Amino acid sequence: MAPRIPWNLLRLTFFTKKDCSLCQTAAINAVGWRLSETGNKAQYKTIDIFEPGNEKWHDAYVFDVPVLHIENENEPSKILKLMHRFTGEEIGAKVQELGFGYPPLKTFKEAKEETRPREGEDRDYITIDTVSDNWRESKTPAPSRKGEVKDHKKGPNKNKKAGPEK
Repeated sequence: MAPRIPWNLLRLTFFTKKDCSLCQTAAINAVGWRLSETGNKAQYKTIDIFEPGNEKWHDAYVFDVPVLHIENENEPSKILKLMHRFTGEEIGAKVQELGFGYPPLKTFKEAKEETRPREGEDRDYITIDTVSDNWRESKTPAPSRKGEVKDHKKGPNKNKKAGPEK
């Protein structure tokens, strides 16, 4: 699998105009997606197509605002566009087309196969941190039932309560 492109190379350019309620909603979606998904690392620029010097964009998008250009800074010739109404999910899908984002998640079956102890391995259990995709082994057995601790070699110990020792 190819490595993902760093967020700081993602360039989002938002084309808008004054007094456009559709533009306001789209801007909220674009900025919200940028903050939540990239941690504010992606480049973001707003262009009002009616401002002086933006005649090129006015001619191109006067009937289409809001428009969002999504591009990789290293490949400026490949620009993906979203127009009119778009959601954060649609932005995320376009961004992934360019190679940004997170690698595809493993299926439950794939993760389960990887966590099986190999022959000769002695593990109590494995936890998977699904947010950061970190794997860690735990040598402390999990409580088997409420209020009891299971010693994996001896079985449940009903006299020993789970929690801090006194």
